[in-house]
Amino acid sequence: MTDWQGSLPEAKPVTLRVARASKVIGMPVTQPECAGVLRRLGLSFSEGDGTLTVTPPSWRFDISIEEDLIEEVARVVGYQRLPSTPP
Repeated sequence: MTDWQGSLPEAKPVTLRVARASKVIGMPVTQPECAGVLRRLGLSFSEGDGTLTVTPPSWRFDISIEEDLIEEVARVVGYQRLPSTPP
């Protein structure tokens, strides 16, 4: 029997800027709200001044840019909370 483990792509850290998340989502979100979302999703992160830096786990190939994290925050916070006004 041969046990072979292929090399997985290296997970690069992705930084979420809370101010940018608020702008893209179209409603105010706070750093504690964003951190809570990331904790609920089981993502490890470090906090800075207005930023959260996530190192995606091996099973989350869908997180590679800031907008991926913003999408997760909007989804977990709830689409029903998004304002109904056009951008």
